[in-house]
Amino acid sequence: MRSFDGVTLLEPGQEPRVPLRVSRWAGLRYRADVETSGSFGLEGQAIAAGPTLSLGVDVEVLRGLGDPIELRADGGVIRAIEERLTVRHASLASPDASAAERELWNRGLAALPETTLLQQTSEAGEVISLEGELVGGRVPSPEVQRALTDSLEMQRHFPFRFPEQPVGVGASWRFREHIRPRGVEAVQVADVRLRTLDSETVTLQVVVRQEAARQDVPHPLDARLTAVLEQYRGDAEGQLVVQRETGLPLTARLVGTVRLAMSGAVAGRIERAAFVMATVTTLRTRFDDAGAGDTGR
Repeated sequence: MRSFDGVTLLEPGQEPRVPLRVSRWAGLRYRADVETSGSFGLEGQAIAAGPTLSLGVDVEVLRGLGDPIELRADGGVIRAIEERLTVRHASLASPDASAAERELWNRGLAALPETTLLQQTSEAGEVISLEGELVGGRVPSPEVQRALTDSLEMQRHFPFRFPEQPVGVGASWRFREHIRPRGVEAVQVADVRLRTLDSETVTLQVVVRQEAARQDVPHPLDARLTAVLEQYRGDAEGQLVVQRETGLPLTARLVGTVRLAMSGAVAGRIERAAFVMATVTTLRTRFDDAGAGDTGR
């Protein structure tokens, strides 16, 4: 289990101030749809657009705050909810790709629908764990688990967290966590500002920085070799609209860029190159018929 990084409140904001919490109950069901598009290329050259990943997940809360999971960390107790995620659909698409290319991309995703995972989320909104579930006496294959991990990595480390103290409009807070984008050991620091607050929703603006120290990474051209990551820097901005009753992001959009410089052996020589990548990630959540208004806690 990774260490629990705390949230630092920088400014409490205007009155009235309210506590913000992930507060879901057993039996609540909802659907989340994530879409990520991007482009990638060598610095100084034309950037090629990549395929758009669409992922739909059905979620059922197994243990809510009425019967939370209690985890000990840093001398304290973290209360968490547990949810089952079932992959509804997963696909890659691009208007510039041929039918053969689309078929090849989606062949690897064909095993994902109906795969389930268990997710534990703290009251602050941190996704503490996200693991493939043992279903029918079996676990998903390593290939499927790896695809799921890659697909949901953005969801797990989406820059979303609540502070412990009550906050109002204009409040700001910061949190940091260790991440592994594409196998790189990095640190993500998120600054959050509360823009609007009403009886049902809260709007959060986020600014994210990602940095990594020099390290060995898998070689991009030869899986048998390693390369050296010389520099890694990521920046992103976005906005979330969060439902106060459940602590669920109803909509979210995050736009980011990454620059990484690498060196490694190519045809017996050490070559250096810098890559740039831009991504746009959107999230939309909707409730089943019971919805968030169900009072059966």
